[in-house]
Amino acid sequence: MFKIIPFFIGIILLTSCAEEVDFNQANQIQISPTVELSLVYTQAEVNDFLVNGQEVVTTETDFIEVDIFNDQFINDNVTKVDLHFETENTLPREFQYAVNFYTETGNYLYTYSFSSLETSPHIATFEDDNLNIIKNTSILEFVISMLPGEALNSETQGAISLKSKGIFYFNIES
Repeated sequence: MFKIIPFFIGIILLTSCAEEVDFNQANQIQISPTVELSLVYTQAEVNDFLVNGQEVVTTETDFIEVDIFNDQFINDNVTKVDLHFETENTLPREFQYAVNFYTETGNYLYTYSFSSLETSPHIATFEDDNLNIIKNTSILEFVISMLPGEALNSETQGAISLKSKGIFYFNIES
């Protein structure tokens, strides 16, 4: 009798259910990483808007070159881009921001604008049809314009700042 029990246990173990393993699935990998990159940070004090203690009507412009989409791997695998713009304004004036997108040859593509009155952060999303705007962008121009209001002078306190980052979403399949 004791010899029969190990025999039945052995039969049960050898006939237990097992699913076949498909080792070809290892070749079908899909990953979706997210990458954050800092774009620009700028800050202006009240003195940046004054000449000889008097306010000057001002529009500040700066630009950065964006060459991330010159890489074919990135261009082929990016599915979405979010550009975040955070503003802080302690000046007694409001400001209008415009972010202009240009090609490498200077052709205008798109403008994203917002004011310092609006809740921060300001998010421009590029996906689906408008993803090509960001893929063709080589130059980002930042324009900050002071809106009409109470005049600034050497007694005025405060500053304005803008910082931005890009969040890139990828879908990589092999």
